[in-house]
Amino acid sequence: MIKLKRIGQKIDYVSICSQLFTRLHIRFALRHHADAICEKPLVLTLDVDALTDIEKETGKKSLYRFAIALHPNIIQLKKES
Repeated sequence: MIKLKRIGQKIDYVSICSQLFTRLHIRFALRHHADAICEKPLVLTLDVDALTDIEKETGKKSLYRFAIALHPNIIQLKKES
């Protein structure tokens, strides 16, 4: 991503699939003016206020994909299996 920035190539979105260091990856994407799409839900122990501040500064967003494994119907199906 940094190499692309050096040659003037713009990145619109960064897909983040890691569980470790998720907050750092989100911040990296936002600070490089790209929206961050996270496969994992945001962990509430992260510094959400800091991420919100970076979103406001950059005008970019961090988006979170709902983990289907956490859906109540899926949990119920697992219990019945």
